[in-house]
Amino acid sequence: VSENYDAIPTDLVALGFVPPGKERLIEEAGVVSVLSSVLRQLSGGGGAAKINVDQLISELQDMTSSYGNLFQIPPYFAYILRSFTVLEGIGLANDPDYAIVQECYPTLAQRLFVVRGFSAAFMKMQGSCAT
Repeated sequence: VSENYDAIPTDLVALGFVPPGKERLIEEAGVVSVLSSVLRQLSGGGGAAKINVDQLISELQDMTSSYGNLFQIPPYFAYILRSFTVLEGIGLANDPDYAIVQECYPTLAQRLFVVRGFSAAFMKMQGSCAT
């Protein structure tokens, strides 16, 4: 992974995960570090079972106690997450090391190239997760 995540706070606002004006708090809270850790775990294969949930919850609780509630889940994302969960479950039934992130990344990266308002931070990760 390129680890070039400087513009992710702005991207989180553009995607509706963080209210406008909270970019600086996102940087201070270490949100990008937590998200990059989860992405690395997901791209390693094996699905959500490979995520260290205890560590993730601990990090999110620490952020919430220090900075308050920084996140919101846009309604569209809940539907996307549910769809990806079902698809990854089907993939994992056939291959225990399946990673939907690796399968979807080339398309996602290509889409981000043509959507205005998104940073190069996501785009630079394209080669890092492709199979």
